[in-house]
Amino acid sequence: MVGAITAFFAATVGLVQNDIKRVIAYSTCSQLGYMFVALGVGAYGVAIFHLFTHAFFKALLFLGSGSVIHAMSGEQDMRKMGGLAPHIRITWILMVIGNLALTGFPLTAGFYSKDAIIESSYAAHAYGAFALLVAAALCTSFYSWRLAFMTFHGMTRADRHTMEHVHESPNVMLVPLYILAAGAIAAGFLFKEFFIGHEEAVFWGSSIFRAEGNHVVHEMHDVALWVKFSPLVAMIIGLALAGLFYIRDTSIPEKLAGQHQPLYKFLLNNGISTNSTT
Repeated sequence: MVGAITAFFAATVGLVQNDIKRVIAYSTCSQLGYMFVALGVGAYGVAIFHLFTHAFFKALLFLGSGSVIHAMSGEQDMRKMGGLAPHIRITWILMVIGNLALTGFPLTAGFYSKDAIIESSYAAHAYGAFALLVAAALCTSFYSWRLAFMTFHGMTRADRHTMEHVHESPNVMLVPLYILAAGAIAAGFLFKEFFIGHEEAVFWGSSIFRAEGNHVVHEMHDVALWVKFSPLVAMIIGLALAGLFYIRDTSIPEKLAGQHQPLYKFLLNNGISTNSTT
């Protein structure tokens, strides 16, 4: 349960961060919470599978954010970005691929590994953890697309001098992103049978010890359809809310922050209560 709380809480902190790298950093904390849930319910291969796939799409997002910062002459505050997609189109596409994998878009790497954790928590009858993980998946989708919309879409909020120098990163920075993007797309599909599928027993051999009666990896494949679809529904809701807040009516976030100042400041300050202004 601690892992699920970590996954959810770190995701909520990521909802309001404005530093592009901080959003991704708190996302990493949240995804580690997912992995610990899998370990807690005895789905050890599932946990390591998500660690494996997560390496591709999270490294892609971190290095992609570095490409954005490079283009913005060192600026990391998303409130001073916007409208960058036409200027750094390759970086934009690569970051979108990373977002799709992180949020569990069907057939991407995260779809196979993160959804397997959610399904294994339900199969293990850890219903509280299951609910928190689905809620965290909604938050993950929201902050991921919030990052994309604030950075690449809408009107630019950067000063003219900065925009005059915006440029795509050189190949020495982009080529590693191409490789990571390929993994973010295909790693889940290519390796799922080895980590959690029919080849699991042969792949792991005696590397993983399971107590007698621990069949959660097999039982997770037989959970109800609504359980399997719950992460997808959460992802769609998060995407829709991010589009509403940061594309359709950009006044909503400020209004909500004003109406819920204590909670907003608590999350903005990384979960530490403070009386300082922000």
